[in-house]
Amino acid sequence: MQGVENLFEVDTVRKILDTVCEKAGKTYGADQKDDVAIRVITDHMRSSTMMISDGVIPSNAGAGYVLRRLMRRAARFGRLLGIEGKFLADIADVVIDQNKDAYPELVSKYTMIMTIINKEEDDFLRTVEAGTAILNDMIGAAKASGSSVLSGEDAFKLHDTYGFPLDLTKEIAADNDLTVDEDGFAAAMKEQKQRAREATKKNVSDTAWGGNKLPDELLEDKSSTEFLGYDQLATDAKLIYLMKADDEGALHIVDEVFEGDKAVAIFDKTTMYATMGGQVGDSGIICNDDFEADVIDVAKDNASKYLHTIDIRRGSIKSGCSVRIEVNKESRMATCRNHTSTHILQAALRSVLGDHVQQKGSYVDPDKLRFDFTHFAAMSDEEISRVEAIVNNAILEDMPVITRVMKQDEARKLGAMAFFDDKYGDEVRVVSIGDDPDNAFSIEFCGGTHMKHTSQAGQFRIISETGIASGIRRIEAVTGKACYEMAVADRNVIGEVADTLKVNRDQIVRKSENLLTEIKTLEKEIAQIQKAAAGNVADEAVNNAVTIGSTKAVFAKVDVADAPALRDMADQIRDRLENGFVFLAAVNGDKVLFTAMATKSAVDGGAHAGNVIREAAKAAGGGGGGRPDMAQAGGKDVSKIDDALAAARSALESQIGG
Repeated sequence: MQGVENLFEVDTVRKILDTVCEKAGKTYGADQKDDVAIRVITDHMRSSTMMISDGVIPSNAGAGYVLRRLMRRAARFGRLLGIEGKFLADIADVVIDQNKDAYPELVSKYTMIMTIINKEEDDFLRTVEAGTAILNDMIGAAKASGSSVLSGEDAFKLHDTYGFPLDLTKEIAADNDLTVDEDGFAAAMKEQKQRAREATKKNVSDTAWGGNKLPDELLEDKSSTEFLGYDQLATDAKLIYLMKADDEGALHIVDEVFEGDKAVAIFDKTTMYATMGGQVGDSGIICNDDFEADVIDVAKDNASKYLHTIDIRRGSIKSGCSVRIEVNKESRMATCRNHTSTHILQAALRSVLGDHVQQKGSYVDPDKLRFDFTHFAAMSDEEISRVEAIVNNAILEDMPVITRVMKQDEARKLGAMAFFDDKYGDEVRVVSIGDDPDNAFSIEFCGGTHMKHTSQAGQFRIISETGIASGIRRIEAVTGKACYEMAVADRNVIGEVADTLKVNRDQIVRKSENLLTEIKTLEKEIAQIQKAAAGNVADEAVNNAVTIGSTKAVFAKVDVADAPALRDMADQIRDRLENGFVFLAAVNGDKVLFTAMATKSAVDGGAHAGNVIREAAKAAGGGGGGRPDMAQAGGKDVSKIDDALAAARSALESQIGG
């Protein structure tokens, strides 16, 4: 349409390319190698800017990893072009300006885009700086051994441990007349991938229900347990399998277990939710006239048979018998409060932080909830407060929580959020929060248990917001009874503080501010008194100075709090001497502190504070040293202070004469 031969000549792209040339001081078309680098930066920063505007955050997996590689490769080619310092955000700025009419979201997300790009480039520059120092040591070792090749293992260590790019390793090695063993690098990479695969297999087979831990008969049985727990908390059921573990943890089918035994039971139906999707399994009891057992864990096998880990506390249970299964209602409801609140939380985070927020993991149990999400920076106190307010408002609105089973394609058309690392079947369970389930406050794929109305959560409170990985943040929060208990604890603490300060609760802040002001005033007065006292000590020390050669020398034990105070005291004494030397000792706990200082004229006359203090410290079982005009040291034997003072005087006398 514009009569040009390739994408890079289109006006909106050419402007980006010209900006790269301007930054690098290069002319496009003058050098083929430079042209490649210019095009890479142009293309990669266009892609990166668009990806970030679509909600992708740099990470070490998935689309986030692609984004990180694009930006770091652009930064790498900038280095090849000779661009110094940061420049990626400047290129992204041009990308936004050239595309804002067609993509107005680039303008609305400008701050987020720039923040992410600047942070990623800062991280990469730190990686390059740290990796370069390590690489230089490796290059030095290779040269010292007479090798002209940097080993593949070293190059892989830089790449795998420090994130240092292989091509940058090759460039720096070439500058030092070395090559890189790329075959060795590839072999190390292959070996690492194999270790990762084996570790994954091991983790699966070592779980209670993985691979060879279950009996063959059970693995061959593809029947499933009917789960009734979405709608009811108790049911009658028939015991299908009963198993006990041997000493190595492998399960074996048995006919009967007795009081005091721990076993694994599978029933034809259950109301107990099994641990999955970040939600812990239910607890409760299983019983009949002959026995009673506590359920301490519930899991699922690949065929969706529910495996109940039980402790028999009364009687015995036989395979094939009928039982009553009852979920612990209090525990289930507490878990439901936390689970539904994670859905509300995700909607609130997207409202406050932006649509780039995506779930990266969650955990809910009766005590708390944990929610991991993509975001490029720590949340401010104001952002946390806004999120907390949105969640609590949603709870107060008493919105219905509606669950439906529908085709996956239909659910995606509704905009249902999904944890896309998970695999979903053709039919999915969708949880909607709001009066209109097709246009709800929150719509998510979810197989967990939930409240019927948001008001059942009672209250929501964030207790922490932290970073757990690059671009991944974590919120921990509580709901319901846990919120009430925290409020009571806070009220008690406030009461104790008010009692201590002897004021009403509403006066705590003002009283604390007044006390801080008073403390600062007193600290200033104390400092003035200490300064005056130090001056008196300094005057007395000068009056008691001895003459060694033409130098006035002070050797004294003083009473000060720490090493900085000892230095200040030595400074004051030295300032009172025209041609002088100062050696001070002070006790600090079970150690001795030493400081020595000399005026310029004393140093010109042969005095060396570092050498004096070294000899003195030896006398007290310590060591140290320093410059001719100032030195510090320490000793281990407090009882040897007088010996140290004598050693210091003897050392100075040997330097400048007696």
